[in-house]
Amino acid sequence: TMEQGNMQLMLPQHFMITQEMYYTIHEILNCKRTGIYKKMFLEARSIELLLLQLEQISTPEDQTSLSKYDCEKMHAVRDFIEQHIAESYSRIDLAHRFGTNEYALKKGFKEIFNTTVFGYWSNLKMQNARKLILEESLHINEIALTVGYKNPRHFSTAFKKHFGHTPTELKNFMKR
Repeated sequence: TMEQGNMQLMLPQHFMITQEMYYTIHEILNCKRTGIYKKMFLEARSIELLLLQLEQISTPEDQTSLSKYDCEKMHAVRDFIEQHIAESYSRIDLAHRFGTNEYALKKGFKEIFNTTVFGYWSNLKMQNARKLILEESLHINEIALTVGYKNPRHFSTAFKKHFGHTPTELKNFMKR
């Protein structure tokens, strides 16, 4: 039982740890706050992690208008995106790669994951970039290339739009 330190599963299947979950776990493990602020921070991040897990299991395929086969295609597209984060593919390329058409991919992906294909891809790139800034001593240009931006200025603009601050501002803040 859980009281004895044994793991318990909420569901019979295992779910992947998403980039967002990984980042939240990283923040929990590397919290530098102390006292009441640390307690508040850890509680907030724990609730956020629970929310992410619940969101992951609260969109079962049987509540979608897609067939099981089409749902599997959308999950395969998502997995492909996660494995090829720094590469570029058009929606039509992805659709053909997974045996569907552009409209079905656009509609199906949005229905299952509640975001667009490129919104998901962009969010992954930004989360990965933020993780690299926080954990690695790479130059911003290197990080931009790593997450698939050929132009560091475009990367910085996208990063600022996503997080509200530039990669350099985050890097300088972390040096304090």
